[in-house]
Amino acid sequence: MGQRNMELWDISAIDQHAHNLFKPEAIARYSYVAAFTEVDHPDIINYHACYTLFYRRSLRDMADFLNCEPQESEILAKRDNLGLENLTKTCFNGANLESILLDNGFLPEQILPW
Repeated sequence: MGQRNMELWDISAIDQHAHNLFKPEAIARYSYVAAFTEVDHPDIINYHACYTLFYRRSLRDMADFLNCEPQESEILAKRDNLGLENLTKTCFNGANLESILLDNGFLPEQILPW
C-alpha cells in the first residue's frame, strides 16, 4: 500500500501560548536581538546572541517572509513600514493562525491591553 501524505496547510492553527505585544515605549527598551534569548545580561545580548544559529537563521527566514535583505536593519525597516497592525496581520496570516491563547501574565506592565 502506498504512503499517503496529508496536506495540513489548509487546517488553521491555534497558538496555545502567545505573549501579548509590547507597548511602544517598552519595545524601545529592547534591541531586536534581545528577542532571541531569555537572558537579560547586556554582554550576552550585544556580543553573543547575534551569533547564534537561531538568530542567524531567523534573519534569513524573516527576510524571506518580508521580502527584504537578510540583515537586521532591513527587517526592522520593513517592520516599521508595515506598522504594528499590518505586521501582526501579515504574520498571523502567514502562519495560518485562527486563534491565539494569550499569556497576559508575562511583563503585564509592559504589554498592550487586549
